Amino acid sequence: MWAWFRNLHWIGKTTIFVFLLMALTVIWISGGFNGSEQKHSVSYIVTGSAQNVSITYTNENGWTEETETKLPWSWHSNKVPSGSPIYIMAQNNGVKGSILVRIEVDGKTFKKSTAAGPFNAVTINTYLKD
Repeated sequence: MWAWFRNLHWIGKTTIFVFLLMALTVIWISGGFNGSEQKHSVSYIVTGSAQNVSITYTNENGWTEETETKLPWSWHSNKVPSGSPIYIMAQNNGVKGSILVRIEVDGKTFKKSTAAGPFNAVTINTYLKD
């Protein structure tokens, strides 16, 4: 069965070895040896007395979404992979009011921040860790 390999020139054996080493490295870097990627439940919750707010946030795919809304506002996903960017910015579009932004991960408060006053904004920018 391995006669073909024994008959290969050393350059051929080296080429096969380098190819296999590169393939294993790519699999390892992409997390292929870690089993399935761990998913988390993530919620963005925005409350406060501001009447109208602009909200920018990253979804479970890492894409940025924007909305303009009244408070309270929330977004939730059960499919956010470990290592994903977690970003939310909420800006008061009025001359009075406050904003409280809270991020929950797997049912527990992960980060929170507040802002008060005209046109103030709250920003939370981090990564989802295990």
